[in-house]
Amino acid sequence: MEELFQAGNRMTSLWLDAMRRLAQPSDATPAPPSDPKTDAESASRSLGVAVRLKASCPTEVWANLAEIPAHRSLALDALRPVEEGLEPLKLVSIARHPSDVGSPVVLSLEVPEGQAPGTYMGLVHDAETREPVGLVRVRLDGP
Repeated sequence: MEELFQAGNRMTSLWLDAMRRLAQPSDATPAPPSDPKTDAESASRSLGVAVRLKASCPTEVWANLAEIPAHRSLALDALRPVEEGLEPLKLVSIARHPSDVGSPVVLSLEVPEGQAPGTYMGLVHDAETREPVGLVRVRLDGP
């Protein structure tokens, strides 16, 4: 199980590196590739997440966030479906009180009645710079 978690962290790190590169202006110097050892150390210092969930169907929520300075605010756009033809989950938000270093990040998610079962994913980013800092995945099972 630990190996699976570590592999997931490495994949998330690679994905975040790719998103950071895409978010950079074309004249910017590319960021150096991630060091897997550093990524594993960073994963062990990742932020805690509290989840507020309102759903009438079985729901699994997974979040992986990098450590970012306490004074930075987080943002989360609608969660996009992995499967084609499904509507995104729009009633999502992520927040923490910027001045409270010890407060957990709070992920709020409301699943509307009739939302199709499936997997939905979204990128957590720094609200000011839009730099990717994490990933949220939600899986909705049928009734």
